[in-house]
Amino acid sequence: MTAADADPHVSRYALLGWPLLHSLSPTIHNAAFEALGLSASYERLPVHADQLAPALALIRRGELDGANVTIPHKAVVRAHLDHESADARRIGAVNTVVRSAHGLTGANTDGAGFAWALSCVGIDTQLRGLRALVLGAGGAAAAIVDTLLAGGAEVTVLARREEQAASLLRNLVRHHPGARVSSGLLRAERLSPLSERVELIVNATPVGSESAASPPPGSRTQGSPPEAQASPWPADLPIAPRATVIDIVAWPPETTLVQQARAAGALAIGGVPMLVGQA
Repeated sequence: MTAADADPHVSRYALLGWPLLHSLSPTIHNAAFEALGLSASYERLPVHADQLAPALALIRRGELDGANVTIPHKAVVRAHLDHESADARRIGAVNTVVRSAHGLTGANTDGAGFAWALSCVGIDTQLRGLRALVLGAGGAAAAIVDTLLAGGAEVTVLARREEQAASLLRNLVRHHPGARVSSGLLRAERLSPLSERVELIVNATPVGSESAASPPPGSRTQGSPPEAQASPWPADLPIAPRATVIDIVAWPPETTLVQQARAAGALAIGGVPMLVGQA
């Protein structure tokens, strides 16, 4: 991408991440631009770890007017920015980068997106005392936990790396004194005692996404989409019918986890509402 490629009358935006086998973001943003009568375009820009700085340089030079950031760059992108919003600093992750006369500023709209998803299942005003289980401890999980704690929910975070889950909570509890939290490893034996207790289950991992199987380290090949059959929830562990399940994976629209939850009689939605809300 070079300045010569760009129409100076069209604002250009992109999604930075790796891999980007599927993303609904271009569809959402381009439809919004058209509806609003804006001369703007939005595209996927697959960016490997060592390409992140050059991609951000496109924004500094004006070849891109801004960008969204997704897995796996939401935390590391912070080192390349000049300023951050209060939300981004508190959460420790950035999903939006904009340019101004003062340089590049990072913001985080995932919390607003999750709040919209909560409204879609009717529990956005009923968070106080809600027992919530969040699977994963990445940037999106941090925004989700922040939103839940702000509403007074009791939150357990389970992740493949126990220290990552504990660190996420340590960082956020400083901003939510008195919050009731716990953390641990994302394993069947840890999920089992929680399955009947929790009222809200949120999958904030990429498991179940057709983009979840990243290329091997050092590989630059996007490859063919893997089968999206995996679930972070064990197949032999029942989901309580009274629970609400939100899977933030947006592609495929109905993940295996959503299917498991609905088969158990639980209310479940995929990641499109959160994606639209954060957009």
